[in-house]
Parts: sequence; structure tokens; C-alpha cells
Amino acid sequence: MFKSKLTTTPNSLLYHGRLDNIPNHKLSSVRIFVSSTFSDTVEERDALIKNVYPKLREYCFKTYNIPFYYSDMRWGIQDQSTDNHSTVDMCLQELDRCCRLSLATNCVILLSHRYGGQMPPARIKQRVFRRFASVLSDDESALIDRWFQLDENPVEPVYVLRSIDSTTREQWKENKKQLQNALRHASDLCLLHKTISESEHKEFHISVTSQEIYRALQNNDQQPQRMVAFFRELKDIDDLDSKLKLKFSDTDEETQKLLDDTKTLIRDALLPENVFAYRVNWKDETNKNVYLTKFQEDFYNVLKNQIDYHMTQTRPKDKLYEEVLEHSIQCKMLDERYCSRDDILEKVKTFVLLNTPQRPCTIYGKSGTGKSSIMAQVAIKAPKWFENPSSVSIIIRFLGTTPLSSDIRQPLISIIQQICIIYHIKMVPINDSTTIQGLKQKFEQILIQIPTTEKLVILFDSVDQLQVEYYDCSKWLPVDYPQNVKCILSTIPVIPKENANLNSGKVRILPFFYQTESECLHSIR
Repeated sequence: MFKSKLTTTPNSLLYHGRLDNIPNHKLSSVRIFVSSTFSDTVEERDALIKNVYPKLREYCFKTYNIPFYYSDMRWGIQDQSTDNHSTVDMCLQELDRCCRLSLATNCVILLSHRYGGQMPPARIKQRVFRRFASVLSDDESALIDRWFQLDENPVEPVYVLRSIDSTTREQWKENKKQLQNALRHASDLCLLHKTISESEHKEFHISVTSQEIYRALQNNDQQPQRMVAFFRELKDIDDLDSKLKLKFSDTDEETQKLLDDTKTLIRDALLPENVFAYRVNWKDETNKNVYLTKFQEDFYNVLKNQIDYHMTQTRPKDKLYEEVLEHSIQCKMLDERYCSRDDILEKVKTFVLLNTPQRPCTIYGKSGTGKSSIMAQVAIKAPKWFENPSSVSIIIRFLGTTPLSSDIRQPLISIIQQICIIYHIKMVPINDSTTIQGLKQKFEQILIQIPTTEKLVILFDSVDQLQVEYYDCSKWLPVDYPQNVKCILSTIPVIPKENANLNSGKVRILPFFYQTESECLHSIR
């Protein structure tokens, strides 16, 4: 007896038409963001660039035929980004990009004794700014007024840190630390008086590195196998000369506590095998070199292991998987761009829920009127229209969008294969000599084998994108379907009559009520 396996594996969910866990884009690379403090991790980051990244790049290419990229924002931040105070935003955007696009590891953390640079925020909420003004001295208030200007364009107005130019650069160098101290002092007082929240207070004390770490942990909340952390402790830090000690550590207690809290957060969030800790005598060159060698080996091995793990989980297993994934990503993308058309969806819903055998339903409208987006919405919403969503599977093909979908032969083969996988039906033999008529017959034979307790919705988007010879749908598309299977097509309103059979004697189009041509929804009878 057939038993639905909808919830067993990510692959099964994909074949059933569930798009919750698929990426927004087709992932094709490993991209890591390196989050670290600057001056105290130069040797480690140099070693990675020289010795480790090239090996990882070679491994990814030779093993999986994918590129490997790294982003180290501590190198190469342009003066323009510093002048307009967009450094933090730029770092976070690049981190988000790596988290979004990487097939495997997306963030690596390097921490030692430094908490990292703390910058005045580029924007302060108007409400918070006014609270600050009420608790600061006249000189401090004048300082923040000099450097921040009100921007009333956002829904919630903000004060924006003024950009630096040649006339203000020297003054900024003189005022930056004072401004930072004034803002931190104001945030402490306001938190004490409970006029700002703890999260608002945190904005004025957090380092750039910690912002990156918090963001990465948030992005990977359900995926701890995509992050790695390396902690280095200098056993002889108190023996370093004052200049070197200043380079390698923060001296005040507050930043030390913030650093400890950040490390604890990382240890709690990541799997133990993805957190590495080292104790080093930095003045001992031999000991330091042993550490650097071990660090590089660990870095390479843990990333290689994570890459292998994720590639075995997400790498397309075959052409069918890859084809279904391509159309699923397209569906998700179109859904995100969709403008609500509840009137059309209600009509489609009525058709889909009919508990009698039906011929296909056709949505048609001019190019650019949103047919593909409506089809994507149907694919995503349809399971929820039924009392038992887990019994509903969706198959969608955006014809003409992939190399295998312009010739109707390949979409038919992939749909037959997908149905066989979903319902555990013995795969029907198909070879190069199987004709289009033969595929149609096999399609019909497969449809009647679907368990009556299961529901299937099949969507063919943009029939007009097929080769001209296949505009005549009767050549390849079954006309009659079991009551638990519904088929929906979309196309442009006019297809050359000599090539089309949508209006032939075999079928006739009965229009639903509609207001404009672009809203046409027809049912093939």
C-alpha cells in the first residue's frame, strides 16, 4: 500500500512541490566571510591567503567543479566607505551575501584578546537622539549636534552621521573618540533611567566584529554546520612590551566582558567540533610557528569536511533533481514578486477542489500580465486549499526557462519520472525511440496509478514558449484526468490558428467572468 513520505527528506519535499527549504537562487559556489579583529590577526589571515585558500579553491574545483571565494573585509575597505560611514553596512551586506549564496560554510570567526573597533553608529533613531540630548552636558550635546543631522524621510525619522570630506577630516580625527564616548555615556544614563531598551543601548557599545558575529549566528540559526570559530589565547601576553600588548589586547574591563560574552555566545551556538582553541607563547617563534601550522591544518580540514557534508546533502543527484530544483527556484522567485490577485486564485481554487474528473484549466493573458506569477502562487497555495495538505503534491514546469524545457519531450519525461518517485510507481521504460504520442500514452497510464487518497496538481506555464509544432496541445497533453488530478496551463491569448488546437473542435473554451483580457481564466472542456 502506498504511504506518503512527504516529510521524510529534503529531496522528497522538493519532489512533492514543497519549496520552504530551497534556496532563492541556484547555489553554485562556496563563499566564506572572515570575521575578525584587525591588527592582532594579520599573521593568521596572511597565512590563509597564502597557503589555505588556494588549496580550498583547488579542492572545490577538482572535487565538485565549483568555485571557492573568501571575503576578508579587514583588507581593502575604501576611503569612500569610511568617509560616508557605510563600513558597517558594507560588511554586513557582504556577510549576508555569503550566507545567502554559499553551498557550505559561510562564516569563519577569528578571535583572540581584542573585542574590535567600536564606531559611532551611522544612524540614531530620533527618539533615542532626543533622550541623549536631555542627559548630556552642553558640550557633549553640542558635539553630537555638530556631527549628526536629522533625516525625516524614513517612516521613523533618524539622525544621520555627517559624511567626512577634505574640510572636516582633521576635525573628525579629533572628535571621533570624544563622540563615541559621549554616545556611550548617554546610552548608559538612558538605560539606567529606563528611557531606552537594552538592545538600543547595545548599539553604542558593540564592535563591528561582534555585529558581524551576531548577524552570522542569526542567519545560520538553524544551520550550525555553516560556521567555524577559532579562538587564540596568548599565554605570554603580560610579558609583551607595552606597544605590542596594546596591539594584541583591549585594556578596559567593559570591552573584556563584551568579548567574553561574545565568545560564550559562539560556543553555545556552534557545534563543539566547529570551535577551535589555541594557547600560544607569542614571543617563542618556534611555538608560534607550530601554532600557525596547526591553525592552517585545522582551518583547511574543517572547511573541507563542511564542504563535503553540504555537497552530499545539496548537490543535485541527477538530471531530474536538477531540473525540478531549477523550476522550484523559479517558482519561489516569481512568488516573491507577485502582486496579489485573489480573484484569479479563487477561480483556480474552485477548479482545483472540484471532486469530479476534469479536463485542463487554462489561464491566459498578454505577455507581462503576471501569468507566471499566478502559476507560482497556485503552486505554493494549492496544498493549503485541501483538508489534508500533506496528501497534495505539486508539479510545475516553466516552459522555455531551462535547456530541457523548450522541447515538450523532456518536460513530459521529467514529469512522468517525478510522479513515479512521488507515488513509488515502477518507472516506465522510456528511450530515444519513444514518440511524443507514446509519451502521452505513458503519461495517461501513470496518472491512473496515483492512489485515490492522494491529490496532484500539474502546472504547465507558458505553453506559447514551446516549439511551434507543440502549440497543438492534443499531441502531447492528456485531455481527461482522474478526479484527484488537476492540470492547469498558461499561455498568451492568441496562438496562430494553423498551429493551435486550444480552440479546435476537440475542446472548447468556456470563460469565467472577468473584467479585462489580462484577467482571463478559461476552462478547457
